[in-house]
Amino acid sequence: MTRGFLRAESDRLFFTSERLLDSVTLVAAGIPLNSLLTLSYEWEAAFDRIAFAFVQQFRTHLLGPVLDQPSPQQVHHLSHTLDDLRPVVRQVADELLASAMDRRIRIDLPEVSQLLGNAADAPAVAPEPPPTAQA
Repeated sequence: MTRGFLRAESDRLFFTSERLLDSVTLVAAGIPLNSLLTLSYEWEAAFDRIAFAFVQQFRTHLLGPVLDQPSPQQVHHLSHTLDDLRPVVRQVADELLASAMDRRIRIDLPEVSQLLGNAADAPAVAPEPPPTAQA
C-alpha cells in the first residue's frame, strides 16, 4: 500500500521515491514525522489536481488536433512532446510553489518575514574572540 511518502510492504516501510528521502531533512528540522505524513496526503491531493489540469490542457490543445486526423508520425511526435513538456511543467510548478510560499510567509508570518528580511540586509559581523586569560 502506498500513502504519501511511504509504501508499506509486509512489516517494512519504504520511501516511494529516492528523492523523497530528502524529506528526512524536514523531520530533522523539527517537523514531526506524523505531521509530515499527514501533510504529504494533502500535497499528493493538490498535485493530483495540478496534474489533472495539465493533462486536460494537453488533451484539449495537443491531443485533440492529432485525434482529428491521426498519423503514426503525429502520435510518435506527441509522445515525445509530452516527455519534453514534463520537466517544463515541473519547473513552472516549482517556481509557482516557491512564490506561493513567499506570499504565505508575508501574509501569515509578517514578523518572521521582517526578521528574515532584516537579517538578509544586515552586514555580516564577525563574532568577537573570547577574552584571553592572563596569568
